Amino acid sequence: AATATDSNGRNEWLTASWTSSVDGVLQTTRPSESGDLQLLDGSLSDGEHEITLSVVDDGGATCTDAVSITVTDTNDPPEVRITSPANNTIFGTEETVELAATVSDTEDETTLLRLSWTSDVDGEFSTRAADEAGLVVVSTRDLSPGAHAITLTVTDSGNTQTTADVSIRILEKP
Repeated sequence: AATATDSNGRNEWLTASWTSSVDGVLQTTRPSESGDLQLLDGSLSDGEHEITLSVVDDGGATCTDAVSITVTDTNDPPEVRITSPANNTIFGTEETVELAATVSDTEDETTLLRLSWTSDVDGEFSTRAADEAGLVVVSTRDLSPGAHAITLTVTDSGNTQTTADVSIRILEKP
């Protein structure tokens, strides 16, 4: 944000150009009547930038100002932790397997995260979303007898994924 004023003319007659030392010209605009300017740009490349504002009046006089900024990828991966069952828990085929986890993300609300519970034996068995507190509980009776590596994959709006795993065993009823 900046302010550009001209004591010899109207502020809205000024021409303002924003440039990046990395990405080039970002925007050319005119200030408001009060001289206010704002640049909103979500497409800057990662790295160190010098952002320069050049303002030209109707007589061709120019003034500039600059600021240095650093742009970094802000899409942190989501966090996930399977809280239940404990690793290597054994269930009978007649039992309901209840799985619980907590998820979070620095950019997205937990209810907007995409969740996928999978078994290395039976494939995906749930896509139930987390609640506002980041808790998700899934129940299933559809897992085949045998050892299972259960994986919870959490994907945020930037398509960054994180996984958590737990091993369980389903014993066939004798």
